[in-house]
Amino acid sequence: MKKVAVQGIYKAVWWIILGVQGLGLIQAQGYRPGSPFITHYSKSTYQAGTQNWAFVQDERDLIYIGNNHGLLEFDGVNWRRYALPNHTIARSLALDGEGRLFVGGQGEWGYFRANEKGENVFHSLLPFFPKEQRSFDDVWKTFVTEGGIIGVAQNMIMRWDGKQISLLKAEEDSRFDNAYQLGKKLYVHDWQKGLMELNESFLLQPVPDGERLKQITLASILPMEGDKIRVITAQKGIFYYDGKHFVESSGQAHDFLKKYQAYCGIRLQDGNFAFGSPQNGLLLSNPQGDVIWHINKEQGLTNNTVLSMLQDRQGHLWLGLDNGLNYVEINSPFSILGPTEGIEGTGYTSAFHDGKMYLGTNQGVYAHSWPAHQALSFQLIPGFSGQVWALSEWGDSLWVGRHEGAFFSYKNQNQQLSQVAGAWKFLPLRHHPGYAVGGTYDGLVRYRRQGGHWIAESRIPGFSESSRVMEEGDSGDLWVTHFYRGVFKLTLSDDLTQLETVTSYDSSSGLPSSFSVNVCRIYNELIFTTLKGVFKYLPAEDRFIPHPVFDSVFAQTPPRWLWEAPDGNVWFSAGLEFGFLQIENKGLEYSLKKVRLNRLQPALVEGFEQVFPLDENNVFIATEGGFVHYNPSFNSGVVHPQKIHIRTVLDQQADSLIYGGAQSFGSALDSVCLLSSHIHSLRFSFAATQFSEKAHTQYRFQLKGLNESWSAWDEKTEKEYSNLASGRYEFQVQARNDLGAASTVSSFFFEIESPWYLKPAARIFWVMLFLMGLACVFLLNRRRMSRKADALVQASKAELERKEAAFQQTLEENEAEILQLRNDKLRNEIEFKKQELASTTMHLLQKSEILFKLKNELTRLSKQVPENQRKEVKQIIKAIEQDVKLDENWNSFEHHFDRVHEDFIKRLRETYPQLTPKDLKLAAYLRMNLVTKEVAPLLNISVRGVEISRYRLRKKMELDRDTNLVEYMMNF
Repeated sequence: MKKVAVQGIYKAVWWIILGVQGLGLIQAQGYRPGSPFITHYSKSTYQAGTQNWAFVQDERDLIYIGNNHGLLEFDGVNWRRYALPNHTIARSLALDGEGRLFVGGQGEWGYFRANEKGENVFHSLLPFFPKEQRSFDDVWKTFVTEGGIIGVAQNMIMRWDGKQISLLKAEEDSRFDNAYQLGKKLYVHDWQKGLMELNESFLLQPVPDGERLKQITLASILPMEGDKIRVITAQKGIFYYDGKHFVESSGQAHDFLKKYQAYCGIRLQDGNFAFGSPQNGLLLSNPQGDVIWHINKEQGLTNNTVLSMLQDRQGHLWLGLDNGLNYVEINSPFSILGPTEGIEGTGYTSAFHDGKMYLGTNQGVYAHSWPAHQALSFQLIPGFSGQVWALSEWGDSLWVGRHEGAFFSYKNQNQQLSQVAGAWKFLPLRHHPGYAVGGTYDGLVRYRRQGGHWIAESRIPGFSESSRVMEEGDSGDLWVTHFYRGVFKLTLSDDLTQLETVTSYDSSSGLPSSFSVNVCRIYNELIFTTLKGVFKYLPAEDRFIPHPVFDSVFAQTPPRWLWEAPDGNVWFSAGLEFGFLQIENKGLEYSLKKVRLNRLQPALVEGFEQVFPLDENNVFIATEGGFVHYNPSFNSGVVHPQKIHIRTVLDQQADSLIYGGAQSFGSALDSVCLLSSHIHSLRFSFAATQFSEKAHTQYRFQLKGLNESWSAWDEKTEKEYSNLASGRYEFQVQARNDLGAASTVSSFFFEIESPWYLKPAARIFWVMLFLMGLACVFLLNRRRMSRKADALVQASKAELERKEAAFQQTLEENEAEILQLRNDKLRNEIEFKKQELASTTMHLLQKSEILFKLKNELTRLSKQVPENQRKEVKQIIKAIEQDVKLDENWNSFEHHFDRVHEDFIKRLRETYPQLTPKDLKLAAYLRMNLVTKEVAPLLNISVRGVEISRYRLRKKMELDRDTNLVEYMMNF
């Protein structure tokens, strides 16, 4: 009974202390609605095992993770994996002050450290172990202490002091269930003895009341104020310890962990706690145990088993899950209002009315009391399902613009105002109190307040364009903009029943075009946004001019939409930018400063962007997945500058690594990296450790020595340079996040060596060679002058010889000309002889033909004349034959023929002595290319006789049948 009473007193005292300490924390923290942003990393993303057991973050902000397949490294852009020598699981991690990353696995314990090239290399500590002790269980925990590096496995505790290994074994019937480091103290949980402390002498000593925790599985031991600690058990919830007694806790977190178990836990930077459960995800609580956030698979985790966790320097949580990694942004001003909070569909509009927050989507209107102090659960308002375009609070009523028409809600009673389809917007008229105009799919509707209610009177005729965007001008005119058809100014009659004028404005009025123009009222002034700038209207000139302030603010990226918040800030959506403008000076003149929230831009509903700034702590932003809650006054309490690192430098030509990016602690890239002269193409990769908004991080770079200006901001994380000359260079890179905050500049200094022929020794050689060259030139010049004098003498002699040779050549040419003239004369004589011979031959041929015909005719007539006269005829025939024989003076013919045809007959007679004179004549006639009919009268024989003679001649000359006889004679 006494023991129970004492424990009750301790418990009461504990809760009084915690209540006083936690009151300020609860008030400072406040309630944060919705669910946090969560980034998922699957094993296919980081290319390793599913389970992740431990985290550390080094002084460069890189994240290291103990994975089933070894050590993972993440720089915000790329993942790297380092396997342990025996390919075991990396169970524990720890960083020391020298930049060494210690890793514990099954049968392996050692550290990674960067080598000279910046590559992480593993150094095993197994050689320090006795050979018989080199087989041990998983090293589940590794710690850096003043006495050395401590590793804790279930069967032993090991310590390495830099020189040797010391071992402390568990008793045979027990095991070291877990270990935790709090400041300089190292707690070890012995399964049979309870909680122990490892002292400086490397001995375990019990802590007071520590046996109470024996045979209880511990999940974590966390520090509290002073020397007090909080012990998280796997199945029995939370215990508090003041150095003397353990007191079981109570409250929401305690009950949750008893029900769903605990596997790990950490104390957060703001004094709150995070617990990982193997069954129900992540739990965040304050010191009193009240639940701040419960995040499980329904809220966006990959699965509900949390094996390890780390809060990084940005204040967000890394979760090592049973299947992958999650990055939970608990330290962000943004939270999600979506299906988890009961909101379905795409967000379009929002409003606050009668203590409730109303959110309109394409599925209907959802409502929840506001401000909320517990988990949100929005409810769909009955009768308001379907597409919602507008929500507006008018006095004591809530107006709802839907696809089906206009509705309003008054004291929880819903009523339809107008059945005109498509209620885009409601605009109360400042110049006509008690009246309002509603924009619809095809024109305007007039509304009038009657008592405590509003009624829809009628359409306003004369205008049938879609009126989603409209504002009231200073003179009471309505300005309506249409996405495709430009700007319209509508002048209403005094009773608002009709339109007096409709004026259309386009590029002829000063606007860039009629396309994509929107109108809004900012600081009680009409502002017109276009694709090419921001404009204002000049009534006196009835035209538009660029706005003097807004157009300069948005000179690079003109906005699509602008909204004025109650605090005077102006929200904008412009291209890839989204955020608001802060007023720096008010009055007649004011200046605006951009605050970018670009990470939300991809989620906005393009063309239907909507922001509802309720107050300085609550801004509701419509997105494709519902709504995002933004707290502009959120102060994370963490001021951590963004860092950027050069991760690799590669020689592109050889595809080899120059620098691997794994800096050792305390080292810097301010030393010059000397590169070989054959390296001329480099590729740099870089990354900023901006894990929460990495998709919107931009980079710029420059290479001093090649160019002295920064590149434009871009999302690329690599840069290549080629054809680099020898010399010294400095590659610089800088990053900025979506808020516009820039990192410090990271540099890589390198020098490309000069080729051997440009090095100092080579330059001395080139100077000496140049001097020797000058001397050689001098000597050669003297020799050249001497040779030139000799050449003049030789040239004079050569000139005389040339003239003599020319004279001799002239004589030879004259002689040759004389000889040519003689040859020409001989050729002319031969040609004349040929002509004479041909003429003579033709004459003889003609004569022979005539005599031959005359002889044949006389022979024919001799048979017809009387016998007494026949004798006389025969005498005439005989005379003719005698004349033919006389013309055949062959010797004379042969003489002339041989002179013309180069002794043809003589050569033929010598070659073929068997030829008869008749054969020689036939050959001569064939040499003259006479045909058979021409040869017959010359030989005084018939054509048949000539053919027989040709045959006999061929036979005597032994010519084959394929040889042409005439061609043979012509070529003989």
